[in-house]
Order: sequence, then structure tokens, then C-alpha cells
Amino acid sequence: MIRIREATREDAGALADLIGRLAAHQGESRFVLATAETLARDAFDRGEARFLLAEDDDGPCAYLSWQRRYSIWMAGDYLYLDDLYVEDRARGQGLGERLMRSLADIAVSQGLRLRWELQSDNSEARRFYERLGAEISPKLLARWSVDAMKALG
Repeated sequence: MIRIREATREDAGALADLIGRLAAHQGESRFVLATAETLARDAFDRGEARFLLAEDDDGPCAYLSWQRRYSIWMAGDYLYLDDLYVEDRARGQGLGERLMRSLADIAVSQGLRLRWELQSDNSEARRFYERLGAEISPKLLARWSVDAMKALG
């Protein structure tokens, strides 16, 4: 039996572990700076992010994180899905869909749209989101690191 609940400050360590596993799964561990301490401080104490945490009898096995943001184009707030991760042991049970539906319920209750990004080469994620009725745009994500910006002179 898998239970889903909103995470609390006491879950910061479990969330940091799951975030690290997601990054490793995507080959992007080098980008993760989150720790239990930074999550406790920034996500929970400052309210910068919120999380749904899924647990089975063996402990935490999935999470979904989101933030409330403002869109100039939409002239209003929306919920931004940051991460959705389900560990291998919990896959194939509809947990990803349950987490997405839970976030959709939160967005609807607040009258907000929901947006997120996915890697363009992640065909599995694309199929999953399209199956749930998401519209996928061809927009790409670009980023500059602090070091890259310093190099601009």
C-alpha cells in the first residue's frame, strides 16, 4: 500500500535523498546542491517549494515538487511542477499518475494552471504526460551558470 501526503520539514532528509536519486537517474548529479539543511531552510522555513511524498512499507519511494509562480503572459499565478520521481521499486503501479492527479487537484482548488518542463529526449516522460492529456510545446530550456555569465565580461 502506497500512501501520498504533503511533505513536512521533517521529511527534508528523505526528499534530499530522492532528489539525488532523480539527478543520478538523469545523469545530472553534478547540478544538485540541495541538502536536507537547504531544503528545510528554503523549501519549508521560507516556503519556496512544496512537496508530495509517497511512501510504501519500505519508506519514501516517490515525490513531486512544485512552486507557485507568476506569468507575465498569462497575467497571473500558476503552479510550476519542478520534479516528479518514482523509484524503480514503485514503478508500474500508477503512482506517477496519482501524484500528478493530486497536484492537479491542488491547482484546480486554487484556480491555477499547471506548467512544467521535460527533457526533449525523454520519450517515456513525453508519452506519460501526453497520456494524461498534457499539451507538449517545442520550447527549449536554456540556462547560464554564474561562471558562464562571469566569462561574458
